[in-house]
Amino acid sequence: ADIGPPASRDLAEPDIRCTLPHLLGLFAQGASATMPPMPTVRFRRDVALIFLVVPLVLLASGGSSPGPAPANNPPAEPPRFAEVVDRIFAGAFEANPVAGTQVGIHEHDSRWPDLSAAGLAADRRRVQDALALLARFTEGQLSPDQAIDASVLRADLELQLFSHEVEKPYRRDPLAYTSLIGAGLEELILREFAPLTRRAEDLAARVEALPSLCWQATQNLVAGDTHGPAARVAVERLDGLVSLLEQEIPERI
Repeated sequence: ADIGPPASRDLAEPDIRCTLPHLLGLFAQGASATMPPMPTVRFRRDVALIFLVVPLVLLASGGSSPGPAPANNPPAEPPRFAEVVDRIFAGAFEANPVAGTQVGIHEHDSRWPDLSAAGLAADRRRVQDALALLARFTEGQLSPDQAIDASVLRADLELQLFSHEVEKPYRRDPLAYTSLIGAGLEELILREFAPLTRRAEDLAARVEALPSLCWQATQNLVAGDTHGPAARVAVERLDGLVSLLEQEIPERI
């Protein structure tokens, strides 16, 4: 039967099973399908290492945000490189809340990424806009350290764009969803980065929103176009995710 967007549910009894059987069915169809050739570069679920390294390099190089401009100054100068990098990372963590949780950015711990068709299109525009911002800087405008940072960040953004335009993991790779769900829940219970009450609130919000994420998966994955081995592994992981939700989380919270 067709499945529509889930209705809001009570926090105390999140109904995650309403979409898992449908998702399981799509995975199973994908696991038995004949696969078209896949891109040689595998999908990277997040860019956590880049998210960690670049801000640290910028900090070490002494980049800082300027103070507010005096009232009667001439027109403002173009944004400084450090400001642009901050803007790019802020947008990346907002679009990828689980990656933020993994690297210690906790402003979005209560959310999942928006993997609807509109959300994926918006994320692609985010990457394109970020590349356009970097393109405003010529090598002569950047210090040697900044030029290296720009090159690393540009390469990562180009990889994200390649994922959107060529690999299309959210259409082909069921593991993208099972890995995302597992990381999004486990990070909030295994790492004591905040008081338990705060982490429990964020965890409850993600559990409540989980049916919507599963529904987005059923809309995105295409039976017969999914990667067979990944689909089989994803099916095997579903029982572990259900156990995490029904047993491990209640025991830890």
